[in-house]
Amino acid sequence: MQFDLGLEGPALLVGISLAFGKIAQAIFRSSATRRLWLIGGTARFSGGLFASEVVWGSLTGEEIQPIVDGLARDESLLGASSSASRSFS
Repeated sequence: MQFDLGLEGPALLVGISLAFGKIAQAIFRSSATRRLWLIGGTARFSGGLFASEVVWGSLTGEEIQPIVDGLARDESLLGASSSASRSFS
């Protein structure tokens, strides 16, 4: 298996993860730690990267869309959502 991530795909995932972390921090401001944005963002990034490269990594570009510089965007967001929701339980 060959991993072919460029810079744009992970950069997109980092941006989405940071935005998720900041929104979670804003929602749970009074009842959570000050570093909730970092915990949530890290969980979202690692779950998205795992989903894109491990779970759906063997599929080809024709079978899975859209691909952003080697990152399966929709699948990474799906995997990130499940991992981030576990970090808040």
